Amino acid sequence: GATLDIIMTFSPNNIKANFIFQKEKKIGQEMVDSCNEALGYVKTKYLYMQKGEYRISFGDRYTDKDGGSAGAAFTLTMLSIFEGFKIDTNCAMTGDISVDGKIRIVGGVIEKIRGAFLDKCNIICIPNKNTQAFRDYVVIFGLPILKEVQVFGLNHIDDAKRIMVTEKDPIVVSSISQFQEICKNVNFAAPLTMVDKPTYIKQLEEIKAKLPEYENVNILLDVLNGKYEKSLSLITSFERMFTTADSFLPFLNEKVTQKHVENERGYDQYGQL
Repeated sequence: GATLDIIMTFSPNNIKANFIFQKEKKIGQEMVDSCNEALGYVKTKYLYMQKGEYRISFGDRYTDKDGGSAGAAFTLTMLSIFEGFKIDTNCAMTGDISVDGKIRIVGGVIEKIRGAFLDKCNIICIPNKNTQAFRDYVVIFGLPILKEVQVFGLNHIDDAKRIMVTEKDPIVVSSISQFQEICKNVNFAAPLTMVDKPTYIKQLEEIKAKLPEYENVNILLDVLNGKYEKSLSLITSFERMFTTADSFLPFLNEKVTQKHVENERGYDQYGQL
C-alpha cells in the first residue's frame, strides 16, 4: 500500500464549466467511474458551477492507476474547491463513493493503512464497513499502534469534512486529545493494566457517544472490557494465506511440470475426473 496525492485546480474563463482528468499514464475505467460518481454527487449540491477549467491530476503522474478506492478522496477534493476548505495533508482516506455521497467498501484496507502510516499520515479515514480491517491491522502490528495512528470509519462524505480538513470539528480535536491522554496511562508492552480502569472506560464511552466513528476508541474499549478479539478475521486470514502462497508459486511452477500433475489424475469409465 502507498498514498497517492490527488490535486485539483481551477482556472476561470467565460466559456463553460469543464472538468478535465489529466493523465500521462493509463487510468483504468473503475477509477474513471469513481471520479464520475464523485462529480455526480457534487453536481447535486451545486447546480450552478462557475465557468472555468477544473483539472484533476496526481502527485504521481507516471504510473498506471485503477480502482474505485479514490472515489471519496475525489469527492472531498472537489468539495474543497467549491466550499473553500483546506485538506489536512497529514490525513489520508480510502473508500469508493456513490452519487448519494455514501462512502462504499473497498479492498486491501490493511495495506492501505500501512502505506499511509509509513507515509507519516497520523489520521486515516476508511469506509465504516471496512473497520474490521483496522481491527485486523491492530492484531498484526500490536496494540501500541493505537497510539500512532487514528482511524475513523465513515458512512458519508460529510463525515470526512469534520476530520480531513485543517480546521477540524472541535469534537474531533478534543476526542483525539482525550484519547491520547488516556493512552499515556496504558502500558501496551505488557499485560494491559491501567491505574483506574473504570474511570478510563467511562471516559472512552463518553468519547464514543460524541464520535462513534473513532475506531481507536472502540477497540480500546473492547480491550478494557475483555471483549477484544486477538485473532484475525476469516477474510483477512484467507487474504494473507493466499498472499503468502503467491511467493511460492514461481518456485512450484519451475519444479512441478504439467506432466507430473497429469499423472496424478484419474478418470472413471464415464470419463469423469
